[in-house]
Amino acid sequence: MKKRTILSFLALLCLVGSGIYLYGERVAHPDFHQSGPSGSDAAFPGSSGEPAPVVIYGELANRQGVDSLWLRVYDPFIGKSSKTPPPRIQGVDVEMGRITDGVFPGKDLVFQVETAKVATPIYLDLNEGNQPLLDRVLAFPGDSVRVRIERDMHRVLFDGPQALFYKVQYELAAAEASQKFGTNPILLTHDAGNRSKYGPPSFEFGRKLNVMVKGREQLDWFKTQLEVDFFESSAYQKLQFFEDKLSSDRLKLLEADLWGRHYLPIFQSYYFLLKESLRGGNIELVDEMRSFYESQLSGIQHSPIDHEMLVYAADFQDWLIIKARIEGVLEEKSVIEQLVKNSSPMADRALVRYILNETQEVDLDRSNYMSLLKQVKEPVSQELLRQFGGRVVSGEEAYPFRLPDAAGDTVTLESLRGKWLFVDFWYTGCGGCVQFYQQVVSRLEERYVDDARLEILSINTDTDSRRWKKSIQSNNYTSDHAINLSTGGNDHPLLGHYNIQAFPYQVLIDPEGKVYKTGDLRKPANELIHELDLLINLQP
Repeated sequence: MKKRTILSFLALLCLVGSGIYLYGERVAHPDFHQSGPSGSDAAFPGSSGEPAPVVIYGELANRQGVDSLWLRVYDPFIGKSSKTPPPRIQGVDVEMGRITDGVFPGKDLVFQVETAKVATPIYLDLNEGNQPLLDRVLAFPGDSVRVRIERDMHRVLFDGPQALFYKVQYELAAAEASQKFGTNPILLTHDAGNRSKYGPPSFEFGRKLNVMVKGREQLDWFKTQLEVDFFESSAYQKLQFFEDKLSSDRLKLLEADLWGRHYLPIFQSYYFLLKESLRGGNIELVDEMRSFYESQLSGIQHSPIDHEMLVYAADFQDWLIIKARIEGVLEEKSVIEQLVKNSSPMADRALVRYILNETQEVDLDRSNYMSLLKQVKEPVSQELLRQFGGRVVSGEEAYPFRLPDAAGDTVTLESLRGKWLFVDFWYTGCGGCVQFYQQVVSRLEERYVDDARLEILSINTDTDSRRWKKSIQSNNYTSDHAINLSTGGNDHPLLGHYNIQAFPYQVLIDPEGKVYKTGDLRKPANELIHELDLLINLQP
């Protein structure tokens, strides 16, 4: 699956490049009121005890030719590419600074931006075009901070009432990057002979590429990584320096996310090796990995795991999700079954983040969906789940699209009623889309080309129609056997309706125009054909 976004660790500025790891593909609702009823997400206190905006006063050093910036506010933060809910985006006007602003006139730009009132901690980005100035920064209601961004010096400076909180985030990012920079990057291979292909490093004092054979060498690597205790890491020690200078809420939120970022790469690597070993039938290694997980990994647990702030700790929740993935594989259960074991606001938020970010994996029928709605108690998570279920749960009405085909004619959902519709979303340049078409969709075309009961809809998201039509002719992504349609870009409401974040993406629609399935459709062609044959033959 090819993501059209890059997921990164918390970073306020593009720092010195760190090691490139190539080891794999890459959850009690708190009462934050100072007064009033408990259990609501709508009253995290700002400085006055009420919802309040976040205000940023900014300076861009030695910058000219910049007309505006863009601020993205994630409230709540589900994922950078999540369309449910989408971030709030607002333009930020910049102007040339004056001497009365305390900057260099003619050289420095100044700006001020104020978010809408927020009730809980949020994440925000500030971008100049596609370039991040501030990237996924944690902010609290009522925060006010002045920031000076010196890109030529690779430096960000903070001042103002809450400056320390932002300075700490910046320094944590630097400490994490420094720790990564001090480790050798890893290249995974199936052949030990590949070690000799790369030769010695350019400099004796530089980093060295660690060519690692997949399998047991990886397992040994996991063991060495666990020797780096979280509480002894440079980033955690840096955070502890500010222990008596930050509020408990801010400190625990930063600590939880730091914990998540520390352990996430190890658990991710373990997960992908476990999956690959199972696919390859390496039972001996799987048994050894199971024993290693039970003795070394399963007991890793953050001490304040029940702290009320963890409902906002996105990186910590990502670690919980990958942990649930591993335990799901080992216990032969779904990720959702693992996440619902623990009833808490944090677990609710992690569950909903998983469902919204991994719609390709999630297959919820009406019964399972209603059961989840009853189990999820945290208000924001419950509302997000309700919004999601109203669109993509099996049995709901499919989005009533009206899209142009390659000839310019309009095709609608209504015009295709009475048929099963296998819908494949893709874009030009998506390697995963090519692979899925060549290995799966093309087989479906061959199987159902003369069967009027099923149509294959190939929906492209390119903004350039000429590029789309050229890709049709290439037969790499689709063919003339499919009904080829275009959204004209990623902003079409059809994509938002199904919360499509990664490609390729598939939807199966029944003859009544209702969603039959949106998850669990990326499977081998023979399995998918068997499933579709059963459905078609059951049709009256």
